[in-house]
Amino acid sequence: MWKNIIGHTREIQTLQAFIRAGKVPHALLFSGLRGLGKTTVAVEFFKALNCLTSPGDPCDRCRSCLKTDNATHPDLLTLIPNGTLIKVEDVRTVINDLGLKPFEARYRMVLVEPAEQLNDASSNAMLKTLEEPPETT
Repeated sequence: MWKNIIGHTREIQTLQAFIRAGKVPHALLFSGLRGLGKTTVAVEFFKALNCLTSPGDPCDRCRSCLKTDNATHPDLLTLIPNGTLIKVEDVRTVINDLGLKPFEARYRMVLVEPAEQLNDASSNAMLKTLEEPPETT
């Protein structure tokens, strides 16, 4: 739950405001030093968007929240390095998956971590989808 995150108060309030207003940006960049909790905040944001009990404030009890906590939610996709870089093949696989409707959630999310591990080819492959993602991504 948001209250379990130490710090990031302003960022969390901004993310909650997006959800309350129904105006969720198609892309967000979480930047900062390693270990600050960027991924934790991003995952909580996914939970808050898709919580079945209380959208905007994850309950940590519904099916969507539990699947997210267990890293088994089919609509939370991750791009991580396969070796030293995130390969273009991995990006293309995620892009193909994004062409489908979300399986269970209201919104789909792709976490690219760390984004600086995208090589030129994978960055270029991701660019079009980043600029014009499917509506619920």
